[in-house]
Amino acid sequence: MISDYVIRNAEFSEIKIFLDYAREEGWNPGVKDGMVFWEVDNHGFFVGLLDNIPIATISCVKYDDNFSFLGFYIVKSEYRNLGYGIKIWNKALKYAGDTNTGLDGVLSQQKNYERAGFKLAYNNIRYEGINKIVSVSEKTVNYNDNLFDELNKFDNKHFLSDRKSFLLEWFNNAKSVKVKMHGSKVKGYGVIRQCFSGYKIGPVFSDDESSAEEIITDLLKSIPGVEKFYLDVPSVNQSAVNICEKRCMKKVFETVRMYNQYIPEIPVNNVFGITTFELG
Repeated sequence: MISDYVIRNAEFSEIKIFLDYAREEGWNPGVKDGMVFWEVDNHGFFVGLLDNIPIATISCVKYDDNFSFLGFYIVKSEYRNLGYGIKIWNKALKYAGDTNTGLDGVLSQQKNYERAGFKLAYNNIRYEGINKIVSVSEKTVNYNDNLFDELNKFDNKHFLSDRKSFLLEWFNNAKSVKVKMHGSKVKGYGVIRQCFSGYKIGPVFSDDESSAEEIITDLLKSIPGVEKFYLDVPSVNQSAVNICEKRCMKKVFETVRMYNQYIPEIPVNNVFGITTFELG
């Protein structure tokens, strides 16, 4: 019965539920994602319990008073189409308030999101590859704390808010962070992290395709050979698609990037890898 259904803020110990559900859906989150996500907005995670048993999750991370992002919208398969999903969805949107709210949704739910007022910006494509990088001289530098302020400024050009606290945790929990410099100027950067299956690259923001390729190449040197790796790219950035195709990567998943107020103006052609489907 719906009357036995309770939605409340998740506790930190319950973030494992979000990751487990995402793994079961084949979304393959990073092994340390939960801890990092929690630090961004620990009020934005909601769990739905039926008779005190968790059956649904959703997150709505508020980056600031103007922008938030929905993720982890999952109802266990045996409880779908019974009204539990829409209730936890409404809870998250209430928390989002007047912010412009984004999401990466599965293609099958696009019409439902449109009915809820979300507008399509573009599709994101997840590509899978096998690491075949051999050891050659690197064309990027390793991240260090002295570079953080410049990286944060560079990130701000490609994202909808200043996400300093997120980046600090993201970098600290990454397998590797590579930065492309031109003199003292940042031309691009990328991050690779371990996932439950293989490794995932994201974000990759770069002024040009060649720098993005160099960043990706040097990131791959930090993981074992023949390991699987993943890169999520905007379908409208043909240069990013080209990089994946040149590496003989295969398309394994696709989402719709949508927003409920307006489609923001970001330099999507400089986005060669999104950060994460869960947080934008």
